[in-house]
Formats: sequence, C-alpha cells, structure tokens
Amino acid sequence: MNESGHVPFPLETIIVPSNVHQVRLSDYAFYTFNNYLPSRKSVKKALKKDRIYLNGKVGYSGDYVNTGMKIELYAEQNVNYKPFDLELKVLYEDDYLAVVNKPAGIPVSGNYFKTIQNALKVNLNRSSVQDTLPSPLPVHRLDALTSGCLLIAKTKATQINLGKQFENRQISKKYVAIVSGKTPIEGLVALDIQSQNATTTFKLNVVSPSLTYGYLSLIQLKPISGRTHQLRIHCASMNHPIIGDKLYSKNTKLLKGKGLFLNAHELIFKHPILDKKVSVVSPLPSKFQSYLNREQNRAEKFNKTTPI
Repeated sequence: MNESGHVPFPLETIIVPSNVHQVRLSDYAFYTFNNYLPSRKSVKKALKKDRIYLNGKVGYSGDYVNTGMKIELYAEQNVNYKPFDLELKVLYEDDYLAVVNKPAGIPVSGNYFKTIQNALKVNLNRSSVQDTLPSPLPVHRLDALTSGCLLIAKTKATQINLGKQFENRQISKKYVAIVSGKTPIEGLVALDIQSQNATTTFKLNVVSPSLTYGYLSLIQLKPISGRTHQLRIHCASMNHPIIGDKLYSKNTKLLKGKGLFLNAHELIFKHPILDKKVSVVSPLPSKFQSYLNREQNRAEKFNKTTPI
C-alpha cells in the first residue's frame, strides 16, 4: 500500500510459460516488459525501486525465474509527470476514463519526456471523482509505431477494473493493417510467442495492385491473446508482413519515412462504473488510403497490373 492508502495495481502481470528454467529475473524482465522497460538500465532502476514482484514478493536481479511463477510490474509511485504539450484527438471522455487517438511514432510511456502519458494532463479534463488519479494513466500498451485507440483511466477504481478486464480478455480490440501480398479472405494464426500461446484472426477488406509488392492487402486483425508484437509477428509468419515493419520484414522492401501501417481501430469494453457497453472507433489514418492509391496508380502506369 502506498502513502495515499491505495493498493497499487500492476501495469502488467505475467505467468511464466512452460520451458522456462532458471532464467535470471533481470534478463526475463528485460525481454518481457520491454514496452515499459526498454533498456537493461531501466530494468535495473525498476528492480531498485521495488517495482518488479516475483510470486507476490519484491524481486531482485539475481532471483531465478521458472515455469509457473507470477511476475508483476508496478508503476512508479508518487511521480510528478512533466506535461508534454502534444495535442491529442479525444475519441471518448467522461469523469472516469477516456479513449484517445494515439499518433504513430510516440511511445505510450517509459523513461522519456515525449510520451502519450505525459501529454494526457493537457488534453483531458480532470475528474471530479474522489479517487481521481494524480495523472490519467494508460491501462494497456500500444507499440510506439502503432496508431489508434488507447484506453485511459482517470480514477483508481477504473484503473483496477479495466486492468482486470484486459487480464481476463473481456475487452475486444480490432486493428487494421496494410500487408504485402494478397492474403486469404479470412483465417486464424496460432503461433506461440516466447513460449506463450498466441492467436490472431484476420479478415481481408481490400486487395490493391502494387508495383512494389505485386499486391497489397488491407486487413482487419483481432488478437485473441495479447503478446508483445503479436500482430507483427503473426503477419510476418504468413509471409504477409505489415508494410513499414523494419523488425519483422526481413525479405521485404521497406518504405522510408512512412512508418508502420498498423492502426488500433476499435475498442469495445464494459464501462467499469456506468455499467454500459462502450464502443470506440478511431479514424483510419489518411496515409493508409493514400498509399493504396499511390501504389495502384504506379502499377497501372507501368502496366504491371494483373487480375485480382
């Protein structure tokens, strides 16, 4: 329990999967919590500040991690965030929570000044509820390169409830991506990530000719699980990597300066306080349609189109 009398809620909880034996906690945390702790130095600081727990107790760098253990990462307590003056589009807001449209290229949180978390205070109205958080907090993660719907808690009760909804997979997330090639009309990918079960369903929306790739596919993605880089890994495993993915597009030509074509398009969840279903959709970034149009025009200009 912290000084304000609240029991802090973990940013992320991991149950160590099978085939993990005698791995140092500092190493396992670096690979598991890299969205929050992007460097070994940040892991070391988190351990020093008692932010990482192993089986309900404060973890230490030399502790060993094995299958079945529970690892929790907690937010740093009593931190005064310096406001980052970045204008965000607010898609939904009330006294308890908000959904903002995260721009691509900016991390949600971490040991940086230019984060979405540091920009929330200047974009959201302060809650009038008694258990209002000192600063609004994101309750899930999006890769820095991903744009779209990001769910924000304004109160402690909301933070705890939404965290449990994510943990119990009660929140529906849909993404839109442009990938190389022509995908099947729909399908399912079940491919373990770091020895953890990971499943994604996909559905084809549009196929467009492309001078560079032959075809481009605009697809809808729905992660059933929530592993780090899951959608990027699963698309690459189908030989249809997401356009702009420098990490997993090993044999695919990359665009320069266009970023990753992955958007968190829709969130559906139960409001923790008002007990109603909330559905929020982010507008598709203009670069998606512009890029499809450009590639189609180039293909037609150079007579490289083939029947779809």
